[in-house]
Amino acid sequence: EYLTYCKLAYLLNIWVLVEELFRDIVSHLGLPEKEDPSIKKVIKSCLAVCKLNRWVDFLTILRLMRNSFHNNGVHTSKGEAGTYTWNGESTTFEFGKAISGYFVSEKFLVVEVQNSLISLLNDLFICDKLKAADHILRRYCPDQIS
Repeated sequence: EYLTYCKLAYLLNIWVLVEELFRDIVSHLGLPEKEDPSIKKVIKSCLAVCKLNRWVDFLTILRLMRNSFHNNGVHTSKGEAGTYTWNGESTTFEFGKAISGYFVSEKFLVVEVQNSLISLLNDLFICDKLKAADHILRRYCPDQIS
């Protein structure tokens, strides 16, 4: 059930937007990205600058789930195997095993992800480093105001 078309498409689309947003923000903040452009580092840099480290686990869960799609839902990052918790719910990501549990439920993927992303965006845009900006330029098309 994990890789149903709707769940896969939904999470992939959400993740593309989240990753693009954080890359735009890191560019806007002028943070160095060239040293390590991995989205993991980009997200941690943005959250640290805005003092929003409480969102690291949520975004790590989404990133690990998205990465598992390369292997048909199987977690393959040895260094990030372990139990992750968000809003009191936990799932263990085990190397070589399919992701299962709460984080693949529709309640998490639809309701919790949407509610959490709304809260994350609110927190991001009241961050002192971002709230004064009229807009954040798109990194890959800076001539467009988005």
